[in-house]
Amino acid sequence: MRTAVLKSGFPYPPRELFLRSFKREATLEAWAREGSEPFKLIAAFRVLVSSGHPGPKRRAGDLQVPEGFYHIDRFNPESNFHLSLGLDYPNEADRLLSDREQPGGDIFIHGKAASIGCLPLGDPAIEQLYLLALDVRERGQTKIPVHIFPARMSGPAWKIYAAEEIARNSVLEPFWQQLQPAYDAFERDRRVPVVTVEPDGRYRVTP
Repeated sequence: MRTAVLKSGFPYPPRELFLRSFKREATLEAWAREGSEPFKLIAAFRVLVSSGHPGPKRRAGDLQVPEGFYHIDRFNPESNFHLSLGLDYPNEADRLLSDREQPGGDIFIHGKAASIGCLPLGDPAIEQLYLLALDVRERGQTKIPVHIFPARMSGPAWKIYAAEEIARNSVLEPFWQQLQPAYDAFERDRRVPVVTVEPDGRYRVTP
């Protein structure tokens, strides 16, 4: 990752790192910036295995990969899946809207090629991303944001996909409408928008 970061014009490690993943495309992107300039893409990783269906995670055992706005909250160098970066699922919105007794947990970006609700990248890829995230944290970024979307939420392919999935499960429409502004804001500005949570658990996005 050092070479990729340097080729992008940043010192290593960069000052800020941002991750975003697209479930349908099975991709996790790593973006970086050094100062107040827009973020620049430095790497994209293949998510090797997925489980569950489109939509958010709402309870333990539903096999769902979460959708929404998270951050890395722990580093596990002794993971059963080689190395792992833990996400803060359930976040504030999830705690309000998911099963109150068993919302689930232990959602990771990790190695290997097996998963139930996580994002497995394989061992070589997680080694690169883990070390980058660790070095960025050591430089001072205490929260590395991770946005997880059902798919790339623009273009004809998204419109067809969203229509088909909403026809199968109508509750996806109002939820995805909450994610759309954050996707659009980053696509437009290449800056991570501010996301807050309303008292009823809905996301509010401020570019």
